Amino acid sequence: MSDNKILLVEDDDHLRKLFGDFLIAKGFNVVTAANGVEGCETWMQEKPDLVLLDAFLPKMDGFTLLQHIRQHPGVSDTSVIIITAVYKDRDHEKEARENLRALDYLVKPFPLHLLEEKVRGILSPDGPKNASGQDVPEELSRFSTSSVESVPMKGSLSNYAVWRILHTFYLEGRTGILSLRWEKLSKKVFFLNGYPVWVDSSLRSETLGQFLIANSTITQQQLDESIAHVKKTGRKLGESLIETGVLSPHELYESLKSHIQQKILNCFGWVEGEYEFEYLTEFPADVMVLKLEPARLILSGIQIYQHAVSCDIEDAIREETRIIASDQPPYSAAQLCLDSAEKRVLDLALSGITVGEIQNTLKTNVSPLMHALKCMDVIRLHSGGRGVQSLIPPGPGAGRPEWTSEGNLSAVLDEFIMEYMKIKEQNFFEILGVSRTDSREKVLDAYKKLVRRFGPDGYFGLVFRAPGEPRERAQELYLKIHEAYKTVIDPVKRDEYALGLPGHGSDRARTPAVKKTENRQKRMSAEESYRQGLSYMKAGDWIMAAKAFAYAAGQNADEAAYYAYMGWAKYMADQDRNSSRAIEDIEMALLLQPDLDTACFFLGCILRDRKNPEKAQTYFRQALRFNPHNRDAAKELRKLKELRKLKPCKDSEKSGRNSGILARLMGAVTTGGTP
Repeated sequence: MSDNKILLVEDDDHLRKLFGDFLIAKGFNVVTAANGVEGCETWMQEKPDLVLLDAFLPKMDGFTLLQHIRQHPGVSDTSVIIITAVYKDRDHEKEARENLRALDYLVKPFPLHLLEEKVRGILSPDGPKNASGQDVPEELSRFSTSSVESVPMKGSLSNYAVWRILHTFYLEGRTGILSLRWEKLSKKVFFLNGYPVWVDSSLRSETLGQFLIANSTITQQQLDESIAHVKKTGRKLGESLIETGVLSPHELYESLKSHIQQKILNCFGWVEGEYEFEYLTEFPADVMVLKLEPARLILSGIQIYQHAVSCDIEDAIREETRIIASDQPPYSAAQLCLDSAEKRVLDLALSGITVGEIQNTLKTNVSPLMHALKCMDVIRLHSGGRGVQSLIPPGPGAGRPEWTSEGNLSAVLDEFIMEYMKIKEQNFFEILGVSRTDSREKVLDAYKKLVRRFGPDGYFGLVFRAPGEPRERAQELYLKIHEAYKTVIDPVKRDEYALGLPGHGSDRARTPAVKKTENRQKRMSAEESYRQGLSYMKAGDWIMAAKAFAYAAGQNADEAAYYAYMGWAKYMADQDRNSSRAIEDIEMALLLQPDLDTACFFLGCILRDRKNPEKAQTYFRQALRFNPHNRDAAKELRKLKELRKLKPCKDSEKSGRNSGILARLMGAVTTGGTP
């Protein structure tokens, strides 16, 4: 374990345990505190090398605690990382960095690997020595890994394309403003350590309001009302949209990121014009920092505007070309964030076949994607031979599946999620496969076997390298196995833990409080699986989504939304679109909650697919009645009206026409009664 001591001050019990266990598993010495006063006392006693400090704490907020640290003689140079939620005032960040000398500022939610990177960067021998500003290196340049020449401070876009500017700025870790001009158009792109974080544009069509309307996020009326609120209060448009209840903070955050991304992508079509870069140490006060991945921007931009680089593509990518992975790609798999189709193309390319053979297999032009990956030094072109290497270097785990095909990845993830769901419900003895009386050696052997299977270098090591939700679940499971080992290996902790388990110890151990805790844990487990199902839906993996929603419904049978989404996922996963089982699940959702708008929406979509637009329209209208902000239902109604004029079906209005639970539910929600 590291000699460095970390103090984690976080009021959220779940996050405090998650961050603490993760850092302990990574070899750090961690002490924790649940509020500002406790954090101040612990800091005085422990004198940690690094403080991970939540900004908004009870009893004493994080900024006040940081002031106490900076004013204390002798230990005022303690390294501090501020942790806060999204969409907080940037003045707090500025004060924390400049006046209170915080070394970094993490915005929730963030991946656990980023936390580890920040901590190791500060506590490593070559990292920042203290918070005084001395011996703290600037962002590590990534330029040494690439053969791309540096981009001059100003020049022509015909000589230095936008993709090349983004790539080089990322490699060099530049911070400043990139001014782009083409005819009467102009934009300013703000970079922080090589990442685009904000864009100002002269185009009226690229204002936030117009972008939100174009994407059906808000209506013109909502925009007009928000603008009136802006004029009245002096707030920014984004703040006004939140205060008037049009958007949630998270919805605004995601919309702003998409807005910035779109403004940058539009520049890929600028084949002429000029650019100029200016280094900055401080951004204007009205600039928000919303970090975008340049890798994803380059991939999307080159593929969308392939006409602008068609000559380069034709010269570089030929049918006989083979692909080799770069020895040191500057971007990770998570940064590339390839979709399933792009992963399949890359898997085929790295299998050694030619670009022409890939295109014949998939019946699509893959040259723009290959060109984009080549531009970013992720792959190299090879004219002969079949010797290729994987983008993901092999680890020491023997017998582990390699990330060589989309089908293999899907199979491994499928196997992992079933193991994950099973272990989530097991107690520590069941996880390790030992009894209360087994020896220390047997417990240790059981733990080693689990590590070989579920550890980063084990059988499921592939999942640790998969982007997004699967990696987080793998980390969570690994930490739980580690926690089980720490508890069972200690005789005192083992006995204390066993007393609280059903069937272990006296019946009095299962008090109402214990049962309440178990129910709460089940609800939390159900909610985690529900969120995981939503992630699978977003990725288009309907089979895994259905499994996740089914598990959630099994853990909490009273939550209507779980049944609604389970039915919809089953329907989408069925290639024949057999709707009978799906409708049963959605009907159950409406029995539990007759005014659930998502259930009405899903039923409307199924009826639409069944060529029954009249009934589909009825359900879409019910969804809007229960939730006027259900934009999907509103969009489907508009589509139906555009396709044809819907005539009222008099027969469907007759008593007894509709049979079964759907009719009774429709009658209930229409009259306000109960089914």
